[in-house]
Amino acid sequence: MAEVESQSDSAGVTTPTEFNKLSTPWSLWVMSQYGKVSKDHWQANQTKAMDVTTVEEFWRMINNIHPPSKIASADYSLFRQGITPAWEDRICQRGGRWVAKSDKTKGLDEAWQNVILHLIGEQFSTHGNCICGSVVSTRRSGVKLAIWISTRNMDEIMAIGKMFKECVQPLYQGRIEGPPTISFDYFGEAPAAPDSLEPKPIEL
Repeated sequence: MAEVESQSDSAGVTTPTEFNKLSTPWSLWVMSQYGKVSKDHWQANQTKAMDVTTVEEFWRMINNIHPPSKIASADYSLFRQGITPAWEDRICQRGGRWVAKSDKTKGLDEAWQNVILHLIGEQFSTHGNCICGSVVSTRRSGVKLAIWISTRNMDEIMAIGKMFKECVQPLYQGRIEGPPTISFDYFGEAPAAPDSLEPKPIEL
């Protein structure tokens, strides 16, 4: 829903300014991975940089941060306001994450933008109200892009995974061998498999 505010120019003329509210507010988190990496370090170095409540604020964020391909040993996380990008978060711990990996940064910025546009547009949520957020990570060894969800319902997991895989295709353009699989990881213990068999990896 659009929200209208008034602004005055240098001549004192007041004009209405329209803001397009998002369905829910989101928070951008930033984490540096320089130096020692541990669970405590990871949690202590998570910093909430800003909240995003309108479409205009979203694009202001995009236009004023370094793109993921230009950051080193760091994470950007865009999560629903009130949810922390941590496995221990009471909402995140109910589910898991889809992860796409690449050894190169080519296509990373476009892929991440695809994912977060789907987030704020609630397109993933057509498959269930379980979207927590997305994390993009850059390391010397490669990059990872993930979407975190708070469900263990297999139909919802697979539907979101298929949409996520479409979003991250720019990561794999030009690969002779074609796109690799993306995988799903549970936070905590995976559900028990029938007949006491080892649970099969969830991949697309």
